[in-house]
Amino acid sequence: MSGETPVLLVVCGRSCGSIDWVLPVLHVLHRSGECQVKVFFKCETICQRMQQDYQDLASILAASRVEIITKSSLLSQLGFRDKLGILLQNAIEQVSGRRPLKAIEKIVQFVEQVAKLPFSKSVVRANKLADTLAARLLTQRLANRRVEYVLHDFPADVPVFSAEFAGADIVYFPHGTLSFERLHNNSTRIQHMVEAEPLGAIPEDATWLVGNPGEEPYYRRTGLRSKVVACGHPKFDRWWAGVLNRYASDLPEQQTAQSEGPRILFLSVPARKFSDASHRKKLLADMFEVAAEQHWDLRVKLHPHEDHQEFQAIAAAAKFADFQWCHSSVSGAATQVDFVVCFPTSAAMDAIAAGAPVIEFFDFSMQKHTSFLGEGGNKTSIYRAEGLVEPANNAAELAELTRQITQDADRRQKLLSAQETKLAALAVHHGNATEQVLAVLQGPIPHQERIAA
Repeated sequence: MSGETPVLLVVCGRSCGSIDWVLPVLHVLHRSGECQVKVFFKCETICQRMQQDYQDLASILAASRVEIITKSSLLSQLGFRDKLGILLQNAIEQVSGRRPLKAIEKIVQFVEQVAKLPFSKSVVRANKLADTLAARLLTQRLANRRVEYVLHDFPADVPVFSAEFAGADIVYFPHGTLSFERLHNNSTRIQHMVEAEPLGAIPEDATWLVGNPGEEPYYRRTGLRSKVVACGHPKFDRWWAGVLNRYASDLPEQQTAQSEGPRILFLSVPARKFSDASHRKKLLADMFEVAAEQHWDLRVKLHPHEDHQEFQAIAAAAKFADFQWCHSSVSGAATQVDFVVCFPTSAAMDAIAAGAPVIEFFDFSMQKHTSFLGEGGNKTSIYRAEGLVEPANNAAELAELTRQITQDADRRQKLLSAQETKLAALAVHHGNATEQVLAVLQGPIPHQERIAA
């Protein structure tokens, strides 16, 4: 690729889920030759987790020859004097032109930052100063390249990293996929965003991507000034499921079945989402019982914040060992199974887009969390309220539903079609969101070229 090819820099500060969202766009951009893509991970752990638990995504990045850069790898190249020099230069720039008290405040901050040198691994992950250093080093590394776009998945990173690439267009893309306008108790959530995320720091000439046009009024209430574009969600594009299918099918976990029964993907959520840990253990034990009775070929996808050993201990206590860990993305893994069982999670939408019907297995009567919607005095999930999942409240209902889907192909297809229709209504550009994002970045790529990618 020519050295004159412009660069698209993705600053990943949240999780692997962010790469999941934007990867279809990166994949097409690389294949079109329009941009050279570089992905910068603020956290080494996120990058490592992608290599271990999202192997289909990592394989696609590798096949596209996308350059991956981590903050720790950048900072490890610096000696103490280099770090101190960059810090000093940065402090002078911050102090210049400020009122005396503000200047003194910045000098005090500088002294505190110097005291933290030479940066332990924990500081590298969390310290804003390390972000400043990394941004400066990225600028130096790309000094001879034209960085045309800087994409962010976390508003707090925009002022730090985009300031170093003043000529680049700034684009914020969402980490999550659930439509903001449909979330319960919007006022509380908007206030949380105002307090937790510095949306006011995002420049007016930046572009903010959202899934649904109805979300814009809610973001405006946070004080957001940027241009807002409703583009849908690229990872929900139908063609993308085919790409993921090819990469996920090559993973070792797909080569050998655990049993002769139906292939099931289970999507878990952390214990902190439950009012009582015993509730989670009971639900898992009930699911393992149904899985044993129906001889499931069970694959388990844990949330990134879950502990494998803790889950394994629950399975052992239930005397169930016939499962294997899923090491691909939910979107990729769902292309390889008959259906999906899950606790309440937005990953259910990834599975539906990939072509797998979803059963949400959960007993809300045992929950005290306010994160579940109220319905006639009862609680439910937003996924049930939106018709995105088929509910199962107990082991008997789960067993009957899974038996129906396994034995009746028409029942499976009708369920999937209904869920896909609901998902399409949430993501207004469902099916061509990648083209919508590309139009924001550079103008649309011809349809046949996108499909060929």
